[in-house]
Amino acid sequence: MYIVIVCLIVLLCFCMVMLKEAFRNQIIEENISLADFPKQFGELSFYFISDIHRREISQAMLNQVIERAEFVIIGGDFTEKWVPLKRMDENLRKLSQIGPIYFVWGNNDEEVGVSTLTRLFNKYDVCMLRNKEVQLKKNHQMIRLVGVDDLSRWPAPIHTFIDESDKKYCTILISHNPEIIRYLMPKDHVSLILSGHTHGGQIRVCGFGPYTHGGIHEKNGKIQLISNGYGTTLLPFRLGAKAQTHLITLSNKNAAKEAQF
Repeated sequence: MYIVIVCLIVLLCFCMVMLKEAFRNQIIEENISLADFPKQFGELSFYFISDIHRREISQAMLNQVIERAEFVIIGGDFTEKWVPLKRMDENLRKLSQIGPIYFVWGNNDEEVGVSTLTRLFNKYDVCMLRNKEVQLKKNHQMIRLVGVDDLSRWPAPIHTFIDESDKKYCTILISHNPEIIRYLMPKDHVSLILSGHTHGGQIRVCGFGPYTHGGIHEKNGKIQLISNGYGTTLLPFRLGAKAQTHLITLSNKNAAKEAQF
């Protein structure tokens, strides 16, 4: 009986640790220097959050990036089935305090209905990047934001937007599923890929998990930021893959080197 009680206490403590990691309000500051980022553009800072699912976004957390980020990118799975409309509305209201919102669809978002989400997004002027691009312009320079639909629907038509002729532009590709990188050819010009979906493995034991831990990775000559995400699905537990959001600042690689001297 004593051993059973001890085991239950250990299990309870373990669950408390995993619950704490799942509900962290963490902002990772990412300074990324890109070779093709237009030097005259200066710097570009934005807030990236993915996989919110059922969570209520912390206002205290967002207060840290208001006035620092120029806009918000939601990297898919903003919500899922059974999330109250009021909570979704409140989360968008909070995010809109930062600036314009750009959104790509995740595999769970359509569970609440495309028309329902579209009406809500229209209320806050959210720009849905569903196989679509927008151009950000400053100081006579341009950066492209390209958002593609989730891979669970069909192979993303990325070559409608990405090809060798785009080398003169800095192109940020946003895809909920990081597996988008497998659809890119070596010649395809993409400056940075932003993804979520995997929750960093969510439960990692001794550093091992079913998916790659969140962070900045380089594969096939492409730079990709994969986020652990903010929320969880199924059980609200995390281990070794803490909940996170990102304040990303982009700059020209040469300009960044010059600033060091």
